[in-house]
Amino acid sequence: MPALRRDSGAGTGCGFREYINLLRTEEAKKLLANTSFSITEISLKTGYSTPYYFSLLFHRMNGMSPPAYRRGYK
Repeated sequence: MPALRRDSGAGTGCGFREYINLLRTEEAKKLLANTSFSITEISLKTGYSTPYYFSLLFHRMNGMSPPAYRRGYK
């Protein structure tokens, strides 16, 4: 696992946890734009423990809530 942690964020300028959240958020963006899954379903499918935590991190990383992001694609 240490090698995975050391290499996972290479070239991104972020740490391991940030890199994982970046990957999860990118997958969530795809799901928000291309499916009708609820925010709760998307949060669980992308590995977040609660929809609240997912929404908090999504907003922090993208400057908008998941529903606002989705509205931008309708």
